[in-house]
Amino acid sequence: EKHKDLKLASSISTPEQEKVDRKATYQRAQKELAQWDSVVHSRRSAPSLSFPLVKPNLKLLTSADHYKTNFEAKTPLEAEVMSLLRDSQSVVKPNEELTQREKTLLDKMTLKEALEKRKELMRLRSLQSYQEIKIRRQNKIKSKTYRKILRKEKRKDKLRELELLHATNPELAAEKLEEMEKIRIEERATLKHRNASKFLQFQSIRSKNNKE
Repeated sequence: EKHKDLKLASSISTPEQEKVDRKATYQRAQKELAQWDSVVHSRRSAPSLSFPLVKPNLKLLTSADHYKTNFEAKTPLEAEVMSLLRDSQSVVKPNEELTQREKTLLDKMTLKEALEKRKELMRLRSLQSYQEIKIRRQNKIKSKTYRKILRKEKRKDKLRELELLHATNPELAAEKLEEMEKIRIEERATLKHRNASKFLQFQSIRSKNNKE
């Protein structure tokens, strides 16, 4: 009977336990947020703010020439290539118009020959630079119309080459023409197959929707 009278101490009821947990969580949150009080105060008291608050150290390269003159080798291979280019007589040095090899060749010519050769070299250099810029610009263009025009131009160039080849070697020109025609037929067959597949897909979806 004595054992029957003994009772275990009742634990805290669920609502009271939840209240204790909430209070403990709130106190922890307050303690963590208090660490940022000084930062928040400094931001609020600042006359103005500019974002990002910590400015990244960005280095913008304005041109290819700027990149060439300020390039720093970071790997052994890059260092080796830079060393070869630095010692080469066929590379244009910064603030120079001609390579050392070109200068040596010009020194061996007469004044008239040297002036004509220099003019020709500068013209080629200018054309090369223009071509590089043109290629970079073309690579950026994503227009389907432009690509279509470009394909037509390439086809015209091939036909011109065939005409010239036909005048010198008719048999080889005929072989080239046959090869071009074969490629054209294969391309058209592939395109038809692709379009047919899309058409069949569309018809399948359409018939399925009609049944429903």
